[in-house]
Amino acid sequence: MKILIATIFPLPGGGIWSFVSHLHDGLVAQGHSVDIICSNHTNTQVLNLLKGNTVELVPFRPMIERKLRKSIPKLIQHPWVYHAEVNRYQFERGLTELDLSQYDLIHCQDVLSAVSISRMKPARTPMVTSIHGFLSGAIFHQIKATNPGIADDDIWNSFVLQYYARLEKIGYDSSACLHTSSRWMRGILLNQYSVPSRKIMTFNYGVPIEQFPAYSGQRPSGKCTIVAISRLVYLKGLHHLLESLEMLSPSLDWECQILGRVR
Repeated sequence: MKILIATIFPLPGGGIWSFVSHLHDGLVAQGHSVDIICSNHTNTQVLNLLKGNTVELVPFRPMIERKLRKSIPKLIQHPWVYHAEVNRYQFERGLTELDLSQYDLIHCQDVLSAVSISRMKPARTPMVTSIHGFLSGAIFHQIKATNPGIADDDIWNSFVLQYYARLEKIGYDSSACLHTSSRWMRGILLNQYSVPSRKIMTFNYGVPIEQFPAYSGQRPSGKCTIVAISRLVYLKGLHHLLESLEMLSPSLDWECQILGRVR
């Protein structure tokens, strides 16, 4: 089979790169031909990551902005959504320079690319999407982190959150199959977006144990060690971890190690 792995986000790097790179290697080992497309870090190119082909998006931006302002003139009053729409339509325009009909299967890595590719791909080409995170939830936490005084309900009911929730719904509905790595995300698809359970496959990410170096230190005898590994940002919910530590029994001997970088 000829398979396309696609994301609107830049690669390599980011949380999904390990998944995408291992997926690519596994599919190639089974004899499939695999391409990876993504955006660059400035949203000015669509890249075929392995072949080195690029589609320049900057020439399309003026036309997209004119059409967007003409069709939805008040959208400029919502800069977050406006720029998200411009970037999304730029990505779609870049896809028209690629031959999506050559692929037997398209595997998206986010709902935004799923929305765009569903509009550009041949109807006969199946598309599946891995849901690596709750997009609207991530946007909620970004807004909450910089505006702690705004009530949660006001954020969820805002135009920005309604916009992303709508995109998520379109992406879920346009995918033939959805992959989640957790029951938590599966529950969001079932309960908040009414995705039929038959469309959802839930399995955890694989871990290549052989790539991890052996731990040379000595674990303290009888001590419970808790390790959290993530970016040190509000979105990752480390404040919930700290609050939970207060609930541990005073008789429990424990330590908590938090490993990560700010970016």
